[in-house]
This record gives sequence, structure tokens and C-alpha cells, in this order.
Amino acid sequence: MHRLSNSSGFTLIELLVALSIFAIGLLSLASMQVTGIRYNASANANSIGGSVAQGVLEEILARDSTDPFFDVDDVSPFVWDFDNGTAGVNNLVITGGGSYSATIQRDADNPVNNVTRVDVVVTYVGAAGTKTLSLTGFKRSI
Repeated sequence: MHRLSNSSGFTLIELLVALSIFAIGLLSLASMQVTGIRYNASANANSIGGSVAQGVLEEILARDSTDPFFDVDDVSPFVWDFDNGTAGVNNLVITGGGSYSATIQRDADNPVNNVTRVDVVVTYVGAAGTKTLSLTGFKRSI
């Protein structure tokens, strides 16, 4: 029988160790992918919430400065209706993006006379959890 004195290649043990290390590396990459998707969903919710709050605030501040809306001090915030055409208060529901609600609080003559402070608070409920975002604007009456 002829023996090979110069055999090359890997032993079974070396191959199993290499495959184990490779598998552990793939599992860490998979968990990083899941974490990345979760943070992306959270960032998307923050982006939409900021856009919703900005839209509500702009709609309020676009009103005429003589509008009686700006002469009121709210004791507690009131809920913003995203669809005035239907009965009741309606949240903004975005397919795949969750549900958004907004509350408004007005404070006339704050911080100075003839200026109304308007606080908009948007709350998001969805896959990324519950988040709250606030914006403040000021409307001067002439």
C-alpha cells in the first residue's frame, strides 16, 4: 500500500471550526439587520410625526391674525380633528405608518401682549411604540 506523505487540505475538525465561526458571524449580522429595521421604523415614525405637527401648526398660523381662534386661553388642550367632513374627532391613520393624533393649546398674550402662543403635541401609536412630538408657534395680532 502506498502512503501519501505530503497530503494537503483540511481535516474535518478544522472544517467544523471554520464553519462554526462563519455561522456565528452570520447570526450577528442577522441580529444587526433586525435592529436596523427597528430603528428605521422608529425614525420613519418620528419623521411623519414631525411633518404632521408642522402641517397642523402651519394650518393654524395661516389663519388671519384677527381670527377669534387666537383670543382664547385654553385651560386644557383640545384635540385637533384631521377630517372636519366627518362626525367626531378623527385621527390621522397612515397605512403602514400608524395612527397620529394632535392636541392644541393656545395661550393669548404670551409671551407678550398681542402675541398668542400655540402648542401642538402630536402622539403616534404604532409598530414603533408610542411617541410624542411637540412644536410651538407664535401668532402676532395687529
